Amino acid sequence: MRLAATVPPVVLACILAALGGRAGSPCFGQHPCTSSNASERLSSRQCARTLWYGNWENESVYANGIPSMFNSFTPFSAVECDLADVCAMASEVNPGVRSPFKWTDAQERYTLERLQGVRNTLWLTVGTSIDHRMTRVVCPKVFGNRKQDLLGKAGTVIDLCTFDPLNFTLAYTFTDGLGSTADALTFSARASHLADVQRLLSDAGYWAGPTFLTISGMEWDIKHWIDSGVPPEKYPFASATLGARLLINAAHKQWPRLKSVSVRNVYETHSPKSILGNSSVMRAFNSLIAAMEVPFASGQSRVQHQCSQSVLIANMAALMRQGGRREAGWSDGLHPASWVTVQYVNLMMNILSDVGVVCQG
Repeated sequence: MRLAATVPPVVLACILAALGGRAGSPCFGQHPCTSSNASERLSSRQCARTLWYGNWENESVYANGIPSMFNSFTPFSAVECDLADVCAMASEVNPGVRSPFKWTDAQERYTLERLQGVRNTLWLTVGTSIDHRMTRVVCPKVFGNRKQDLLGKAGTVIDLCTFDPLNFTLAYTFTDGLGSTADALTFSARASHLADVQRLLSDAGYWAGPTFLTISGMEWDIKHWIDSGVPPEKYPFASATLGARLLINAAHKQWPRLKSVSVRNVYETHSPKSILGNSSVMRAFNSLIAAMEVPFASGQSRVQHQCSQSVLIANMAALMRQGGRREAGWSDGLHPASWVTVQYVNLMMNILSDVGVVCQG
């Protein structure tokens, strides 16, 4: 029996009528669904900025017994920015993880498609112990498999962890500040450090180096200034931003094919023993960091042109609640609680994926 090559118009009209308003909507109104492209999300929708603002499932995490790794965060722009939730994949990647999120075939297809821009890439963070928790604690327990640490000269250490479904590797190496030491303010010293980092990465099989780079280290600048007896009102913030720009320039020289550079900001915490307890210091520091942002402009050609020039803000400060108070479970007085780091990694993967897709050339 031969089947009709086309659907008769009357039948097609009946099908569309049955679908109602869903017929003209993305994915016929089914969720999860990708309703935009990477260029739109980066430029006109400005998702690299907006995804950091939203609501936590629970603001009183100790009082309500939220599991240590999972406290769901929903950005206000989650639908507009087609957010993929990698957290839901935790139990699939690591069966030993007891994730409260439900994982379906539809979510898997959506997540792997939405995050295709980070497939087969390396995201390097040059930062502090706040960032180290991504590779040391969160990634091996939730996202992937921790690899052997790499040890180079002059104390350079790189920590690696890979999210296997996407072959996406998170890497971390330490810096003791952005602008409070002589080395931080010397281009040749920065370049030498990054060259050592690349030698270690090459030995581990990452010959091309990182695709994405995030820098931080401001916590150690503040520590150095405190140890030197500098009062908060005289902190030389300008030296930290100068050092950050030196580090970015050295990174572009070492890795000319970098698709993205981002700067993580700092968050206030009310712990009396914390070096980050001065709200005016935090606001001043973060305002200077925000001024470093070079967002992607509207228009496909302009977005691609800016791939090597953009500077994004990794806005961890926006994720924190209750001043990062230890008593409320949001930190140990300095480092973010695990669920904050989980959501930080999740949001960054979504943002970096868009950059990876747009900047393929």
